[in-house]
Amino acid sequence: MDPGVEAAHGTPGWAAERYVEELSALVGAGDELGLHPHSWRWDGTSWTSDQSPGWVAHCADMSFDAYEKAFDKPCRSYRHGDRFTSTALQAQLQRRGVRCDLTLEPGRPEVPGLVSAEASVGTLPRVPDDLVRPFLLEPDEPSDDPLMVMPLTSSFDVGHEAVPALFGTLLLWSPPRTFASLLGARFGGDDEVSHLAFAVRSDFALFTTERAWVEQNLRHIGSVLGDDVQWVTPSEARRRLLPAVVEPRPRAAWPASMTPDRLWKVTGETHHSLLDAELACYAEEQRALAHERQASVTVEQLEVALAATAEQERAATSLRSELEVMRATLTWRAHQRLLPLLSVLRRAFRPRGG
Repeated sequence: MDPGVEAAHGTPGWAAERYVEELSALVGAGDELGLHPHSWRWDGTSWTSDQSPGWVAHCADMSFDAYEKAFDKPCRSYRHGDRFTSTALQAQLQRRGVRCDLTLEPGRPEVPGLVSAEASVGTLPRVPDDLVRPFLLEPDEPSDDPLMVMPLTSSFDVGHEAVPALFGTLLLWSPPRTFASLLGARFGGDDEVSHLAFAVRSDFALFTTERAWVEQNLRHIGSVLGDDVQWVTPSEARRRLLPAVVEPRPRAAWPASMTPDRLWKVTGETHHSLLDAELACYAEEQRALAHERQASVTVEQLEVALAATAEQERAATSLRSELEVMRATLTWRAHQRLLPLLSVLRRAFRPRGG
């Protein structure tokens, strides 16, 4: 519900208007609808990721206004696009009634934009890697219902086997074995895991492999945690976490509590998992190529059959045209008229007994 949606569809509330029945069904099934605006600016020819304070505030306010107009209530759960956050934005969320912010990704570095090839203004800030626990934002004014920041779940991501580990967001669409080892690393430190939170791109369902990985990883979480995990809305998670969060707690010991031995163990497991994933991707590509070859043969055969049918149709059309010409000639008409007379003459002059 941001200026990008308005530029593309004419109104920031387009999604709520276009999919009103689907969204109503989701809410009826117990889901919660939040906001996820991006700070993109269209200059008439191209897009720019603009993180300047005034533009970010404008994008957020437009989204809040469109949300309240569409659903007749304030937005309670929020995640800003491209993981951007700032003190000013968090204060704005507080004023607009947001109670759950899922924007933070611990350990992510400061960068101009998520994709270096894209035009950008401002920077995406770095988030400390030990900021993994939920916390309440100190409001500008006293509040009985302050904003809770719930960081996304992070773990160690391996960039190269010679590098022990890189810290980053745990992606739900990772290869299953990789996801399992990284989730194990998250639980392997000397620190309590209060919650799991994942951001999932909506287009992952369009890709067969990634969709299967997401589903398998969700099943793996259930198999590891059993009854200790329940998938709930952000607002419900906030309600359950609030009693523990209101008590002052020190910064998390994790990931500093991960010893080099633990890191190298995770690295080894992850390296082999990545190799397995590469082999699986290669096999999937080969199957796709085989399907494409089979489809191309089918298309070629179909084209030959269509060509033959077209040729037959052209021949039939030509024959019908020739017949029409013949019927239109005087000779043909004369022959038709003389046929009865010729039959009488033939019988009259037929030799007797012959």
